[in-house]
Amino acid sequence: GWNQLPGLRNPDPTQGTVQHIVRDHQILLAFAGPPGHFKRIPYADALSGTAAADNFRDKIVLVGATATGLGDSLPTPVSGWNQPMAGVEINANLIDALRRGLVIESMQTSWRVALTLLLLLLPYLFYPRLKPRYVLMTSVSLLFATLLLSALLLHAFQVWFPPVAALAGLMLGYPLWSLLRLEHTVRYLEQELERLHAEPRSVSFYDESLEASNGLNFLERIVPFAGWVLRDPHGRIVSSDIRNDTSTQVPAETDSQSASVVRPINLTIPGQRGMLTLQLPSELERSLSEEALNLVNEFIRQFDRPIRSEPRNTTELIERRIEQVQLAVAEMRSMRGLITDTLRQMLDGVLVINSGGQVVMANDQAARLLGFDSERSIAHAEILQLTRQLTLSGSSWEQALRGTLVERKTLSLEGQMPGETELLIQLSPLSLTQGNLHGMIVMLSDITRLKQSERKRAQAINFLSHDLRSPITSLLSLLQWNENSSDKLSTEEMTRRVEHYARRALRLADSFLQLARAESSDQSAFHETDFVNIVHNAVDEAFAEAHSRGIRLLRDITLDEAWLQGDAGLLERALTNLLENAIRYSPADSSIEISLRLQAGYVECCIRDHGDGIPEADQKRIFDPFQRAQGSGSRYRAGTGLGLTFVMVVAEKHRGTVALESKVGDGSRFCLRIPLDSANRTTG
Repeated sequence: GWNQLPGLRNPDPTQGTVQHIVRDHQILLAFAGPPGHFKRIPYADALSGTAAADNFRDKIVLVGATATGLGDSLPTPVSGWNQPMAGVEINANLIDALRRGLVIESMQTSWRVALTLLLLLLPYLFYPRLKPRYVLMTSVSLLFATLLLSALLLHAFQVWFPPVAALAGLMLGYPLWSLLRLEHTVRYLEQELERLHAEPRSVSFYDESLEASNGLNFLERIVPFAGWVLRDPHGRIVSSDIRNDTSTQVPAETDSQSASVVRPINLTIPGQRGMLTLQLPSELERSLSEEALNLVNEFIRQFDRPIRSEPRNTTELIERRIEQVQLAVAEMRSMRGLITDTLRQMLDGVLVINSGGQVVMANDQAARLLGFDSERSIAHAEILQLTRQLTLSGSSWEQALRGTLVERKTLSLEGQMPGETELLIQLSPLSLTQGNLHGMIVMLSDITRLKQSERKRAQAINFLSHDLRSPITSLLSLLQWNENSSDKLSTEEMTRRVEHYARRALRLADSFLQLARAESSDQSAFHETDFVNIVHNAVDEAFAEAHSRGIRLLRDITLDEAWLQGDAGLLERALTNLLENAIRYSPADSSIEISLRLQAGYVECCIRDHGDGIPEADQKRIFDPFQRAQGSGSRYRAGTGLGLTFVMVVAEKHRGTVALESKVGDGSRFCLRIPLDSANRTTG
């Protein structure tokens, strides 16, 4: 019936009359198609019977004007760019929709508002959880999703949800969110920049309160230079180092090459900030080296800070914040570069270890001391893996790490790498924030030479306390025995024994001093000397002792001269020690051969004796201090134990070597090899 029609009822339908039509049961029309969808038959054909009867059978026929201009024509959602739809065709679409039950109803206001708010809430749920690059894509996706939802409700459930409000909100949501995010970012940057500027610049190379004049006064004592003048923008002298009255007449600016060199800088001084100029006399600048000028320029450059006015608008404010961020980032990079360069230039090895035992920072020296190529090869490595070959004295790495990381102790230990490298290891806890332990710092110092010096000092003390005291003690015992004994020695015998002990003590002291001199010799003090002449002098010095025992010194020297950089005194003493050692262990009426040859950039002097030889077990330690070759029979003679050590030290100081060939019963052969420079002169 009439009351069962769908749609929104008119609140006052009784006002309608025959002459006045009142609309009721308002609905949204579902059009069957664009204009012309329903079949049209001309009214004249229907009256004349030309139209077939089947066109009207079981059909609802509507009569109306469809020609343009004759009746009502209205634009519809399905008209598109075509002609408007005639009123009679609109009625046909209405009747068709009612017969098929395709009636579109508007969504209730409460549901429409709720769904719109839900769609507008989605961006604020998604945007904070997405990366900025995905936000725009998400915003566009929400727009299409809203349109798709409206179309789905329309076609599947015949419910119309107007998406305009939701689309407008979504379109405004992205720029609004971007603005809020930008504002939050700028506010955060301002806070961080304020905190950064409030923190003390402990690693800055220059203090902002430093006056240029103080630095220039310091540089004057280092470079040195004088005659500089700092002027303000009005030409007044702010600070200067004027050595004569004529310097005060230097103009504020000049183009003359003979007057002064003007260096404008933006300089900060207490109570004043403005453009100042540094002037150096031209003759002074010409006299300074390039390195000195670079040092002055580098110092002045750190005062060159641009003077900026306050920002006048938002754009300038944002640009200023960007510049401040860039400056802060540059300072952080500079700080990290400073730390990295400082670590790289340190002579000691440094490892920064986190609480998980990984290396987070190191220098090349630490890698080298641990047996690796560079710090890159140990980056992010585990500390226990790196120190497998480093043996600690009196502790283990697990105990040491526990003491530092758990008990927060600062430890100092000693360790040794395979070979002779000895290290001092210092472990210190690292706290980046107060009260929180974040790891530790490991310092590695090469103390190989220090430990060697300690051992040599211990050997020296042992030498002084035993070897050197022995002849003196024997001398005192002899004097005491002769004084208390009834059978006193004759004056000649007493003199002979006293002389023996005195010469023995003197020989020990002389050997010790010679070794100390050789160890402290500096290659920079070496000078050009003839090695052939050195060999002849050493043989001549040993001739008397050899002749007294009937030993012949046979020279096989074909070179006339062989010049090299060295210490003639040390080289001659080393050869003399080898000759004396050969004479001491050679039988009487034997011979010692001295040969001199050139061997591939080396000059080699070999001394061959025919004594008992040196056992193989003694050959490995024959060059150690206070070691003596153990001969056999009456030919064994006591020595100081420092002669061959002296020879080894002299060879090493001259970048050479000393070699030993010996067989028991067949004598020994010592060869001293010293390198020749390519420019050295050798003739034969």
